Amino acid sequence: MQPSATMIVASPTVEQALQATPTQAAQPIVPLLLETGEEGFSIPLHVQHRMRDKLVVLFELEQAREGRLYWWPVDTPFQQANFQGFGADDTRHLITLTALKPGQAYHVAVALPGADGFDRIPTFMDEIWGPIEVKMTTEEYFPLSIGVFGDSGFGEEVTKDLAAQVSSRDPDLVIHTGDLVYLAYQEGSPQAAYQAKWYQTLASLLKRTVLYPVLGNHELDGDALFQNRPYYFHAFPPIEELGGGWQREPGVLERHWYALELETLQILFLNTQQLYGGPARQEQDAWLESRLADGRFQTTIVVFHVPPLTSGRHNLDGLVVVSSWLPAFEASNVALVLSGHDHNYERLERNGITYVVSGGGSSVLYPLEQRRDESIHFEAVSHYVLLTINADDISLQAFNLEGDMIDSTIIPLR
Repeated sequence: MQPSATMIVASPTVEQALQATPTQAAQPIVPLLLETGEEGFSIPLHVQHRMRDKLVVLFELEQAREGRLYWWPVDTPFQQANFQGFGADDTRHLITLTALKPGQAYHVAVALPGADGFDRIPTFMDEIWGPIEVKMTTEEYFPLSIGVFGDSGFGEEVTKDLAAQVSSRDPDLVIHTGDLVYLAYQEGSPQAAYQAKWYQTLASLLKRTVLYPVLGNHELDGDALFQNRPYYFHAFPPIEELGGGWQREPGVLERHWYALELETLQILFLNTQQLYGGPARQEQDAWLESRLADGRFQTTIVVFHVPPLTSGRHNLDGLVVVSSWLPAFEASNVALVLSGHDHNYERLERNGITYVVSGGGSSVLYPLEQRRDESIHFEAVSHYVLLTINADDISLQAFNLEGDMIDSTIIPLR
């Protein structure tokens, strides 16, 4: 089978790829074997952004190699896969797959050529990674299922269990409220810390759906720096379709904030660290103002790390968030604000907006300190949140580690 006409990078024909094989008997249509190869990923293949008919995937190899990215519908044999080549000019690759079918589930795999002319899948942490499976959104976005959790960065079994529970809910996407990795020095390097505490711990999600994070305060820790920049920006590069961000210095683009557009809904991912002396505070505020004034969107959900309202340990950290952003939220169509930072679950309401603190992605939890008047439900418990976005409202359910529902509500759209 010839490569798809939508491919960006030219690939050899199958006939060329199979010339090195010793026999023509029972050969696959494409030179792919679903077996492990001798080489590995330093960042495993996963989806960074998904649209109705496009996927943006990211992976990084331990060594720069030429190889192929394969994709095929889950109800089609892998021998009929489409593929496109990538070069050996870099170890990290951000690739966009186009002309995909809305509502279709696809397998996606990276494979590297072997001496026998067949491509095999790299390993990650000594295990095969892939093919991953991702389902495209349908022509109708709603109802939309979203998983939410945060402050998960210890690499615990608790977090693996929570991730597996979220994955079993088959969400369309997952929001992470920040602090992806704690104590990076324990693993010897930022890269090793992300491998163990993000990619391996959340593998059940990364192999099935797309995670959209915000930058937490621990992403800026000194032991999380890679080439003098937070490793976070290496793991989450700018993507044109997400917009946002800011240019710190010539030639260096970093995804500090961005927007996810879903028909009449927009989800804004902000960087609260800019409010504490960051050099791009005014730029982010101007971007936020323009997004909230955009008439294309009927409803806005906002995500950032430090909660403006919390009854937990960090109840004073969000004062600058309250003064900087809440008046703009209340004057616009913001219906829901999601944060982390406090390691607990809390739902609050203020002036028609629901605020949710979801920082219970580990076993390290913070107790109730001083109950706010706006607080409706508080629990210091490991948990995740499931949102269902409907045409007229948002259904919110929170679940603990045992799978029991601890809170639920219906949020009307503003």
